[in-house]
Amino acid sequence: MAIRDGYLWQPQLLASPLAAPTAASNLLPANGTLLVLGGTGGIGRTLCEHLLQSSQRRVVLLSRGGECPKELHAYASRIDSIAADIADLARWPTVLEHLRERYGHFDGVIHAAGTGAGSLIRQRDAQVLSEAMASKTRGMLAVEALIEKMTPGFVLYCSSMSALFGGAGHLDYAAASAVLDGFTHYRPHAENGCVRLGINWDIWRGVGMAAASGVGDDAHQRHLAVGMSAQEGCRVFDAAMTAQLPQLLISTTDPATARQFYPVRHSAGSTLADTAPVLTADTEAPDRLPEHLHDCLCKWLGVSALQPDASLYELGADSLTLLDLIDELQAATGMVFQLSQFSHKVSLTEVLALVQASGAVTPADESQWADAVRIDQWHAGAGRERLYLIHPVGGDVQAYRELASALHPDLGVWVIADPALRLPDLPNISVDERAQLYIEALQAHHPDGTAWRLAGWSFGAWVTQAMCSLLTEDCEQPLLYLIDPPAPDAGHELAQIGEAQIQQVFQREFSARRGLDTATSTASEDASRYLQSLIVCCQNNMASMAGHQPEALSRTPVRLFIATQPNPYGMGSAWRMADLQRAWKGLLPHMLSWQALDTDHYGIVAAPWAQVIAEMINADLSTAQG
Repeated sequence: MAIRDGYLWQPQLLASPLAAPTAASNLLPANGTLLVLGGTGGIGRTLCEHLLQSSQRRVVLLSRGGECPKELHAYASRIDSIAADIADLARWPTVLEHLRERYGHFDGVIHAAGTGAGSLIRQRDAQVLSEAMASKTRGMLAVEALIEKMTPGFVLYCSSMSALFGGAGHLDYAAASAVLDGFTHYRPHAENGCVRLGINWDIWRGVGMAAASGVGDDAHQRHLAVGMSAQEGCRVFDAAMTAQLPQLLISTTDPATARQFYPVRHSAGSTLADTAPVLTADTEAPDRLPEHLHDCLCKWLGVSALQPDASLYELGADSLTLLDLIDELQAATGMVFQLSQFSHKVSLTEVLALVQASGAVTPADESQWADAVRIDQWHAGAGRERLYLIHPVGGDVQAYRELASALHPDLGVWVIADPALRLPDLPNISVDERAQLYIEALQAHHPDGTAWRLAGWSFGAWVTQAMCSLLTEDCEQPLLYLIDPPAPDAGHELAQIGEAQIQQVFQREFSARRGLDTATSTASEDASRYLQSLIVCCQNNMASMAGHQPEALSRTPVRLFIATQPNPYGMGSAWRMADLQRAWKGLLPHMLSWQALDTDHYGIVAAPWAQVIAEMINADLSTAQG
């Protein structure tokens, strides 16, 4: 992903026939020595046999067992088998030194190791996931160490088309393959002559992990039917070695057909009409809506049944799932919903209640800022006290999910997302103008006799501080929680920020949006539109911060949580922590606490630090009630 001149650039697939090589690759000397990791598996073993067709070429097979496959016994005199676990990085330096002393140099290295696994994320243990990825990801780190030490002529990373298409039950394999893809483009030292290559293999017919799995799966069998033979795979290998491109994605069918072989939970790569049960015109939509949404969610989440009050997030829903749900709701009811309206524990019951409540409200004209601000309820609480969460620079409020989940159930939680997320044509406004609009909306919304608090992270912290500065002396002051606000002088730095730093902010903001994969072209049209809205919000809000100076709050009680690790884009890094604390104390004379947390700007709203902040908020609630 790259951001240039306000546009999001994403890589696209270019279909191109792979021409047969007219001459042998200069990367494969006839008398060379090659190291193969994973050479006992189907694809690795087949490539070994292919390489050994040259009578003077030698192959070093490195595997856990150190055995030579029986299929290669005819070439045993030119094969060295070494027992080593490439996933054991603690012992790898010893193995690497042995390889260097014994061989000195390799003409090439092929990383073909990998472990297949298949089940939904919610059914997988984190340790099991890590181990399943180890042979690819830790093996890649082992290879990178070998490149640094021995400078082989080339390294070929054997990846998979699953890195592009994913597939339900293949998180670890797809993710590990995507890591390999990233390293094929890695160029750390210009003086290191090692050529990095990557092949995203399609399915092989008769060899490899895919040939032995999914026997009863009709889609898998159809995929195998169009898979590559061993001979075709070897021809592709030769062509790739001649082309010497950093990444080749090999597909035996066109991409649209190929996607059908990688099952998905919801609409990634296809339309809802293809993946969801259809609500037909001759049925009564209001009566059928609960059943229809239940069936859609079961299909997308890969479950057979769904309790109405079950948290969709706990069942594996992400932002894409909810965007699909929003699209389905619009198709069924004509109503347009926003992600911010779904709470941190959204359920089917909550969604249906939103539909019912929205149907009773007359839509307002939101073409102007004054009418555009909306306050969404995430949790009703006991009705005695409310916490209002203000969006960060990216505009949406999903980053607060972990914090909200850890709050006391008696505390009501309400959120304000950036109106520009749903109304991108709104003009940009300053931080102070935004604060004025938000405080007016909040004062009109907040019920009398209910205590209130205000919290904001990052840009949201500056907005909440500006909101409090606008309160007149006769207004009740809220308890304010500032979560890693930009340094007091960050506005001056932002006025001179370069494009590279802005891109870093964009990338971190987008990576925090669960389920919005900016590196793939398979995202739905709804997700792409939402991502574009995030870009607009991020640009506008960063521009509004330039030159802004937070005002002193003479009457507002404040708790400030600060991340002690450097933020990802360098602003405010010139401050020593003690000086920064004194500067904020000067602006916030009624600061109740300053809590330094050992994390960075983005980690502070994730576990375990979100729970630390929630504990402090909960303690304040107990004190107020006591």
